[in-house]
Amino acid sequence: MEAKFSPRSADSDGEAQSAWLGTEKADGLTNFFEVLRSSRLLMASIIVASVAASVEVTMLTPPLWRAEIVVMPVKRNDPASLASADPTLANLGPLLGRADAFKDEALAVLRSRELFDTYSKDKNLLPLLFDTRWDPATSAWKAPGEGIPTLREAYKRFDGIREIIEDRRTGIITLAITWKNREQPVAWARDMIELANKQLRARALDDAERNMRYLTDEMRNSNRLIAQNALTNALATAYEKQLQNYMFAKGQDEYAFRIIDEPTIPDERESIRPRQTLIVLAGFIGGLLLAIFAAYVKSLFRRRKTVLREV
Repeated sequence: MEAKFSPRSADSDGEAQSAWLGTEKADGLTNFFEVLRSSRLLMASIIVASVAASVEVTMLTPPLWRAEIVVMPVKRNDPASLASADPTLANLGPLLGRADAFKDEALAVLRSRELFDTYSKDKNLLPLLFDTRWDPATSAWKAPGEGIPTLREAYKRFDGIREIIEDRRTGIITLAITWKNREQPVAWARDMIELANKQLRARALDDAERNMRYLTDEMRNSNRLIAQNALTNALATAYEKQLQNYMFAKGQDEYAFRIIDEPTIPDERESIRPRQTLIVLAGFIGGLLLAIFAAYVKSLFRRRKTVLREV
């Protein structure tokens, strides 16, 4: 005789299975909260300790301030540039792959190690950048020999606190320096732009003078030959161009970068680090996770002890 199963009995089995699964889930959640409840003192201690440690970190971490100077690269009349040929084509340079050579040179100088080395020697920056190694009482390094920082180390550290941001659309450049002193980054940002202008201006004057001397000698030699009128005219045009460059550099203190917005000393409350709220919140979340882990470890050891006693 075949056994017959009614739809009703099948439904009853399904309801019993779903009820069993629901009970299992409910029991698992109950066990979870039971584990947390049984170790509430341990968890509270861990969370409080974690939050206290994060607060201590925010108090011990020195605050940092950020100073910014906004500049605009000076456009020079360069016959190789699109802007000098037709101002309406100036914005097509990046699209055609033609970069502004003078602007690129100015940015390269601003980022260069040579500029920093010159400024560091002039302002004696090493004791400021490595203040933990410097003894102000004796005006000497605490650890002589290999403990004395080099200009190479100083450049790497300075490059880590300096940021040069270029707006490709407008061409505006922002030099930002972050430091633990509010006044120092303001002076550094202003001085670096000034020194970059001086170096580029001196190079332009030297190049123009050297080129003019060469062109003057060549024009004197060409004037002796009657058949060299075309060459003489070309040399005269080149000489005029070099003279314009010389006069432009001679009369411009802001030769490469024109200051748009001077750096100002940030207020005391404008420190960018540490972000106390985020650090304390991270400490609380980390403490909570660690407390849950500790509660489960404690529950596991308790169960093992119970099993061993029963055995």
